[in-house]
Amino acid sequence: MRLPASRTFDRAEVSAVVAGGAMAVVFAPIGSGVAYLLGFRGLPLLAMALGSGVLGGYLVWRFSIGVARGAGAALLAVVQPSGDSTPYETEFSQGLALEAADDVEGAIAWFEGALVRSPGDARLRIAFADLCMRQGRHGRAASLYVEARRRTGHRDLELYCTQRVIDLHLGPLGEPARAFPELRRVVDRFPSSREAEGARRALARLKAEHFVAE
Repeated sequence: MRLPASRTFDRAEVSAVVAGGAMAVVFAPIGSGVAYLLGFRGLPLLAMALGSGVLGGYLVWRFSIGVARGAGAALLAVVQPSGDSTPYETEFSQGLALEAADDVEGAIAWFEGALVRSPGDARLRIAFADLCMRQGRHGRAASLYVEARRRTGHRDLELYCTQRVIDLHLGPLGEPARAFPELRRVVDRFPSSREAEGARRALARLKAEHFVAE
């Protein structure tokens, strides 16, 4: 069952709260022991124990939330070469946070819902494709990369999508013949690039191994 977009980040927050609560239990006796050694007794000792637990739990909670929210920005360097992380993190962090919290099905549901709302967003499709690729859903990832490529006018993103499709056909999908048109596309669209040179070598190798393009 899909959750409304406004609640998709809640699960990551719940995970962070659980982690913070668990660490509060750990920090409280540590703070109590230190306070006892410093000579605190009675209510001051109790206050030190509670304060240590609350502070430790809070710091762990903030760290956990930061990790979840930072997942989108960490992937930005690949998807958006300009390095401007703000749009990517804002738009996709909810779905990526669900993946970071090990709720893969929730993350997929979020991205599917987001695509319904923004069907023309190429970067959204790329982020979804990257998620599918990481989670072993290789056929879905390949389709999403091709769809994203049709919707983008950004050459860097077009090249990125094409490279990922090639990687999938030559790797986990085990369809080297289907990599032929993608490799030729790199040569034709980016003839002077380093990627085109690598594509030419790959084409020569595949031909030498008697693979035939479909």
